[in-house]
Amino acid sequence: MFLLVLMPMTSPALAGQGRQEIVIEVNHNRTAVCNWIELKHRLVEESTGAKVVAIDYSTVIFSKETKYGLEVFNLRRYGSLGDYRGRFTSSLRGNLRDFGYRIVVSPISDTKSEIRILMIATCEETSSVAVNIELRKSLRLMREFLTQHLVN
Repeated sequence: MFLLVLMPMTSPALAGQGRQEIVIEVNHNRTAVCNWIELKHRLVEESTGAKVVAIDYSTVIFSKETKYGLEVFNLRRYGSLGDYRGRFTSSLRGNLRDFGYRIVVSPISDTKSEIRILMIATCEETSSVAVNIELRKSLRLMREFLTQHLVN
């Protein structure tokens, strides 16, 4: 005798992942660009549309309104000259489950530099396409900000 038991399958929570990168060439040497980024790091981060809510040493609380709702999350900043990073530590509100960025400044010549910016994110209940669209929007805003201040 065979007993067949059918168990309902629950679908796993949809978790979208995204990865976007841009490269900007600027007309300043690496040292000048690094000094400017270190001086203006809060403005660079806020140029993505996120707002700094609070800062506690190297941990920052950000708030960002997206098409899918308000995200409030903690990010830890770290890095060294020419290699700046931010890493997600926790979500206070919203579906963001992982996020990170990396900004690398490399010399092209004595008077020019390249800024390479990478962002990655994972968000629950959101498609990968939607996550990539939001990352692309943030990078576009950051590119506009950096271009306005560093390209000329």
